[in-house]
Amino acid sequence: MTNRNGATQIAALPIAIAKNGQVYVLLVTSRETKRWVIPKGWPSKKLTNAKAAAREAREEAGITGKVDRKPVGTYAYRKVLPQGTRLIEVSVFPLWVKKEHKKWSEQRERTRIWCTLDEASKMVREPGLQRLFTELSEEIGNLSGNKAVEKVSEIAEALDIYDDSAKH
Repeated sequence: MTNRNGATQIAALPIAIAKNGQVYVLLVTSRETKRWVIPKGWPSKKLTNAKAAAREAREEAGITGKVDRKPVGTYAYRKVLPQGTRLIEVSVFPLWVKKEHKKWSEQRERTRIWCTLDEASKMVREPGLQRLFTELSEEIGNLSGNKAVEKVSEIAEALDIYDDSAKH
């Protein structure tokens, strides 16, 4: 997990919660194919996987916040490399967004968009990532009505991450 020869990458799942409890995730376009993805990259020898995921989010999406130490899930995708195609396993770390920067290092190469988990599952191509979004949406949805809002609000308040702006 420490170099580009490995078959593991790390990713950030940028999350923001509106005052009404609605959960939004941030997607960015990939540089080459312009498909919708979450910020991801190779692990670092100098950073924990969670911190490396947060670094990717800052570089690729221009966001900062509080990253969870444990991944929320994993997915696999086929990456085209100079030596051929390789199956890559991606560990996904939730990043509770506190700031969305107006300028960031890969701004000219990527587009970003906030969307609900259901919308995100329809926008991404990787089946494993679609499944992760669907599972998270169902997990939140299984807490009916006010319980879902209470649970999401509890998380947001604990992390001080409410977003006063509309994400749509």
